[in-house]
Amino acid sequence: MYALSVATSSSSPERTLQTPVAEAPADFAEGEPDFRIFVLHHHLLPVPGTGRERNVVYDAGDCIETLQRAGVQLVLSGHKHVPYAWRLENMFVVNTGTVSSLRLRGHTRPCYNVVEISGTHVDIWRRYPFHGHEKIIQFDTATHQFEKYTARIEQEVSGRG
Repeated sequence: MYALSVATSSSSPERTLQTPVAEAPADFAEGEPDFRIFVLHHHLLPVPGTGRERNVVYDAGDCIETLQRAGVQLVLSGHKHVPYAWRLENMFVVNTGTVSSLRLRGHTRPCYNVVEISGTHVDIWRRYPFHGHEKIIQFDTATHQFEKYTARIEQEVSGRG
């Protein structure tokens, strides 16, 4: 399997991705990858349980549309320090927690995500340093069937966990 990951900075004062994302279709066409991943720091969707939204990339709608047209299957982001997962049409968007900061929300713990790809099946795990892990989402890129496991995260960020 040939997987291609394209990363871009979203930390400019404007937090706009128009130029880097406009180049994504050409980047993802290189070598005809079986799996396409787009990585950025800021998130494209508001993350549940994180309060008022001020940090979504300003041109997130344009970015999402361009990534879908480019055949991206997975978008990885962070910034809010809360792991979460969504399916948007045939693309999955996964936010990660934080492993190196104590700026946590609710009762979440430091964590990072691990992505495991086996053929068309993808598992994404929330892993805790030195003590365990749990699955956030699993999906199949051929059938687009998925199952997400975010109920515990929702309890943790709401303070009921």
